[in-house]
Amino acid sequence: MIGVDIDSVVSSNHSIEEGVVIDSTSRLPFPNETFDLVVSDSTFEHVLDAARIAGELDRVIKVGGWICARTPNRNGYVALMNRIVPPRIARRLISFAQPDRKVEDIFPAYYRMNTLRRMRMLFPADHYDHMSFAFDSEPRYHFNRRAIFVLLLGLHRVTPSALRNTLMFFIHKHK
Repeated sequence: MIGVDIDSVVSSNHSIEEGVVIDSTSRLPFPNETFDLVVSDSTFEHVLDAARIAGELDRVIKVGGWICARTPNRNGYVALMNRIVPPRIARRLISFAQPDRKVEDIFPAYYRMNTLRRMRMLFPADHYDHMSFAFDSEPRYHFNRRAIFVLLLGLHRVTPSALRNTLMFFIHKHK
């Protein structure tokens, strides 16, 4: 199991056998068709060049392999707020909402791989099968306030699928 990140903290992850630090603009340092499975957890929102990253994932995944990702939905309220609130204020809000989170662990979000439609464009049906869905998990940005938490849970109950906060992608390469 190989972990890949732009942050050197990947090397201290005890759940992986090898940690590889990459530059966000370089190719993945693996031969073509290396992996049966690529798992991404809350990283796609930080991708600036979606077409390049999709091409790299296509290159390193074997035919018959899977790309499985959890990522914020560009159309969910968390991503919407992140896009409209100025970065300086957003960092303060995140620090207040999640006091244990380090400021250096807050990365820019571009949301270029964060809709079902966009992922179908990046991984077309002539080479990929998609099983994807949107959902709302337990609210993470409730500022440790029960009233805000309960309010967000109520919002989740009435949010249409297209506007839910989290997307899950299960993308199978068949060609």
